[in-house]
Amino acid sequence: MLVVHANQVVSVDRLVEVLWGTEPPATAANTLQTYISHLRRALDPGRVPRTKDGMLGTCGHGYVLAVPPEAVDAVRFERLAGDGHEALFSDPVRAAETLRTALALWRGAPLAEFGGQPPPSPPSSAESPVPRR
Repeated sequence: MLVVHANQVVSVDRLVEVLWGTEPPATAANTLQTYISHLRRALDPGRVPRTKDGMLGTCGHGYVLAVPPEAVDAVRFERLAGDGHEALFSDPVRAAETLRTALALWRGAPLAEFGGQPPPSPPSSAESPVPRR
């Protein structure tokens, strides 16, 4: 969820809903804080706890994963696929190379990490930091 909404605040309520559904346990908020703490240690091993530095920040009543858009494989895929599509008629060789590069980003079954559950909704085009084609 944080990667799908990279560089945007994702509310605690939304994260709890995605992790536990409509009937979360009473300990959901505390468990989420523990998960965030583990993520912070994994993403920023040298980060001093309780500082504002780092990739995973707190913002109001939510969290934001601060990463360059190109660090997200789905963003790179969309950009390459769009570039390849645009080049189809003007430069078919470049289009084929670009589309092959986009497809090479895909490994395994798409969205397999969601274990059969529907993935979180991507941001709408109005919210998206990357223009969609």
